[in-house]
Amino acid sequence: ACVSAMAPLDLVVNCAAMSSPGKCEKEAELAMNLNVPTRLCKSLMNQGDTAPFLVHLSTDQVYDGGSPNSVEDVNAPSPVNTYGRSKLNAELHIAENYVAGRHVSLRSSIITGSQPPLRPVSRPLFHDFIVNSLKGDEAVTFFEDEYRCPIAAVDIVAHIVALSKLAGKDAMTDWLMRYNMGGPDRLSRVDMARQTAEVLGVSDANVEAVSSASVDRGVISPADISMLSNKLNSLTLVSPMGWKDQMRLALGMAKMYEGRS
Repeated sequence: ACVSAMAPLDLVVNCAAMSSPGKCEKEAELAMNLNVPTRLCKSLMNQGDTAPFLVHLSTDQVYDGGSPNSVEDVNAPSPVNTYGRSKLNAELHIAENYVAGRHVSLRSSIITGSQPPLRPVSRPLFHDFIVNSLKGDEAVTFFEDEYRCPIAAVDIVAHIVALSKLAGKDAMTDWLMRYNMGGPDRLSRVDMARQTAEVLGVSDANVEAVSSASVDRGVISPADISMLSNKLNSLTLVSPMGWKDQMRLALGMAKMYEGRS
């Protein structure tokens, strides 16, 4: 009903998901039902002559983490947990059921940015956790053996805007159906914490490096799902910022919003 009320639509960005791997593992059936956009695809297909261009946000967790710098048309997806499997199933469902050339799935890594000013999320963001940890004296543990390619929310928006302009009303048959979407840096969480300390100009003495195996999270987590995103960057002409610039931007935006409140 919501889709029909807004029609006709030119672009739809599907961000809806159960995104906690731990929760997905505990409620696998619900995760599959929520993360595979069957009803969304059906509703959009009913729009009429031209279905809107559909951008689906997927995840780096479709990869198994067995090797660094995965490439979308070289490394086959092989998720190790329910969250990754549900997101891969979503990619496959869209590819099989939506209008050919009118969709793309973007495999995102960790997303950084400040709290949304209009409707903040109810939990601390990862970079907030890092900043708050660096302010204290007690040791805080960070994983040293899981690697990601974090990307700023503003760079995701830039990718999507560029893709929507390229797509227009025509089917883009020469595109890949799925693209990696990460930043340029392959980092562990220890790396992220230490680089954030550099940005803040504070000590990282309380950053304690530990193995991911030292914590039972109730879900298998892939070790190295770093990705190369060259193909998407070349298509959109977007150059995503590295971690330090992501932190500078997030911290600057947070200060700006605090000043307005």
